[in-house]
Amino acid sequence: MTEIMVNNELTLKIPAADDADEIYQLVADSRETLAKWLPWATKETLEIQRQFLKENIKKFNEKQAMVFGIQYHDKYAGLIGFNTINQKLKQTEIGYWLTNDFVGHGIMQQSLKALIRYGFNNLQLKKLILKIAVDNDRSNHVAKKAGFTLNRVIPNGLDLNDGYHDENEWILKKEADLNP
Repeated sequence: MTEIMVNNELTLKIPAADDADEIYQLVADSRETLAKWLPWATKETLEIQRQFLKENIKKFNEKQAMVFGIQYHDKYAGLIGFNTINQKLKQTEIGYWLTNDFVGHGIMQQSLKALIRYGFNNLQLKKLILKIAVDNDRSNHVAKKAGFTLNRVIPNGLDLNDGYHDENEWILKKEADLNP
């Protein structure tokens, strides 16, 4: 399976179905924090996680989506990836999350920069999109620091657990000066 070496501490890898227990435990441990921005986290079960990972491998093989596990010192810290890949338009929407124990150490920033390079250099993507709640300060900071440009704000664009939130749509095009 594909692995992206970020540095000597950090690796992105396509998780196997056998990794479901470890990844599910991360979600369970950070459920309250994750559920604020990711509605699926409230309903996550071990079986749902196992099925998601099986589907991810299938979609990876078909180049429809690629979700990588973020491994820090060989332990999962979260997930990051291309949620959907539009081969015709050469674009994708990126999603990511990190468990509470690993927030604030630059892990997501480094992971996102590695994913950007992989998307542009290995998949020949031309445009990357991030959709983030306006009030999700941490994720918006990661997007901006990675070189994404705020394209537009979509009023009530996200339906989260506590209601609708305005959505920032961030764009990064291959022609841009990346500096990742």
